[in-house]
Amino acid sequence: MVWRIGSVLGVIGLLLTAGGQSFPTNTPLATAYNQGRHLALDPTTGWFHLVYASGDADASPIYYSCSVDGGDNWSPVEEAGQGTNPCIVCEGGLTWVSYWQEGAGRVLTAVRLGPGQWQTFEVCGASATTPPAMAVCHDPAAPGCEPAVYVVYGWYNPPIYWHISMRTVSLWAGASPEEDADVQGFDVREPSVAATPGGLHIPGEHVHVTYRVEDQSGHKVWYRQRIAPNWWDTPFEVTQSSGQYLPPFYPCIEAFGDSVFVVWRSRSQGEPGMIWRTQHHVDAPSERLWEPYQWVLDELTEYANCPQQATRWAHVWHERHTYPTEDIWANLFMHPPTIPIQEDESRFMYPNIVAEYSDDVEHTLALYTVWTSETPDPEYEVRFRRDLFHFPPADGGFKGFVYYDAQVGDSVRSRYCLARDGHARWRGYSVDFGRENLRYRLPYLNPNYDYKVMAVLFHTGSDTWEQSFAFDSAPVRRVRFAPLVPETVLMYIPREKYAKDCRADLEIAKLAGDYAVLAELKLFQCFPYRRNLDREGEEGGVLTQGGSALDVFPPVPSLFKQATSVTYTVAEPRHVAVSVYDAQGRLVRRLGSGFCARGKHTASWNGLDETGREVPAGAYLLRFESGGLSQTRRVVLTR
Repeated sequence: MVWRIGSVLGVIGLLLTAGGQSFPTNTPLATAYNQGRHLALDPTTGWFHLVYASGDADASPIYYSCSVDGGDNWSPVEEAGQGTNPCIVCEGGLTWVSYWQEGAGRVLTAVRLGPGQWQTFEVCGASATTPPAMAVCHDPAAPGCEPAVYVVYGWYNPPIYWHISMRTVSLWAGASPEEDADVQGFDVREPSVAATPGGLHIPGEHVHVTYRVEDQSGHKVWYRQRIAPNWWDTPFEVTQSSGQYLPPFYPCIEAFGDSVFVVWRSRSQGEPGMIWRTQHHVDAPSERLWEPYQWVLDELTEYANCPQQATRWAHVWHERHTYPTEDIWANLFMHPPTIPIQEDESRFMYPNIVAEYSDDVEHTLALYTVWTSETPDPEYEVRFRRDLFHFPPADGGFKGFVYYDAQVGDSVRSRYCLARDGHARWRGYSVDFGRENLRYRLPYLNPNYDYKVMAVLFHTGSDTWEQSFAFDSAPVRRVRFAPLVPETVLMYIPREKYAKDCRADLEIAKLAGDYAVLAELKLFQCFPYRRNLDREGEEGGVLTQGGSALDVFPPVPSLFKQATSVTYTVAEPRHVAVSVYDAQGRLVRRLGSGFCARGKHTASWNGLDETGREVPAGAYLLRFESGGLSQTRRVVLTR
């Protein structure tokens, strides 16, 4: 079965805003291949981070730059290492870059400690046969809940032929012992990796790997999932169901919400090329519950190449209409126009994207794109562009940007439902009901993001009724409803509820009325840096819930010589400890520890250690800890 994607622009409003800088380079492969990302957005700061190649030799510099204003201005480029085919990830104020030295067969990973300061780890010392790809994920099992960075690459080890290996890189521990995904074939190429925090039934993160294998029967795309350390499920051939989608190339994987998505290009160069995608539930075994292939392109071209997906809505690729012209195109899956991002007589190749969604009144999806462009002088350059898409509420608006949807009202209980007494159909609504309460488990929550829950409730009784809401048994709010009127409740999940295990349990209890009733349950992911410092709550139907129990905001300034300050808020009186650590995780100074009243507070550091001596210039981490919740902000001290 193939689902055809429509090509009508419809009522989507489109505002195009170009970025303010481009970067000269000496290679047409500056942003290739996109199995490894070249553009990353740190969810906690809103900063963009860019990496690209400058040449095609092992000694070619790998260049890095960042933007703190949405891509309008970029920092001076700095060298992150030497090699080709770099990729980048960032989370929690930290940035990692991996790259390939093809001649030496080496894969290296570097973490940025401060401006121009990089600490490098050797991931593979020899026999690496493909460029690396990376994913980063908050790992609740790691010491201090540190981010875990997964680096995958192909390598050759006779007589096993080519296979895929993965290493986990930590700023504190360096490169961990190798974890072999045990992928074997005649020729394993183009690995791509993604990660999902916090399983539904198994604690810890999921790691998803896709790759292309060429064997005696041709090219195929395979998928494998690591569901616990050193525990990989059975490999699954994604492209096995129909030969018309073959041969596949350049598979790319994206994990978002409760789904993992694989996109790839079919057909060989010189023939019509198509972009396909399929999706799979995170907790399902690899061989089960894959969706039918979906057609991302809406019509044939000379060929389409190097697809990439961001979140569950946005796709980008480059395609050729008439040689040698190549353009950058995108598809927004929830409202499916196929639209040009960059189109003229030049060659634009190897696009990479970041999608950022906003739950404001304009219901905006921002698409940030980088790619390699061929120019007369210099010969090539890396370009950045920002596109804003507005979705009117009539077309779904905020509801369209769902992180995932916990289905209710079915005869088969949702995998997210822990307890209900039954289901029913009332006045057009399918509902779960409980005589006393309903309970749901909401997994896959990353503490570097904020989350909202939207619940639609409906009751058929003739009297006013009440329900209460609790996360992990801690009461949140009680709400009174009018009879026969569906009500939408929108609330934040307190971050302390999911910081340790990446999931929160929601309980809806009956206070007055016959039953606890739920008609809809959706989860939304939000960027913390968008949070308004002066806002106590957020309007949402009849219920608002002020942000997390502990919110820590970006340092001011983050680059300092004499002193820096960090504002943090607590939703209720609680104990808070603030400490400074160096880039190796060693304690530098305790800034304070004690009970804080509800509201805003400020922690300041003047660059001195516990003994009052000045510390060396470099990157440091300010860690805020309260009731099992830990948040870290990075600062850079200059002298």
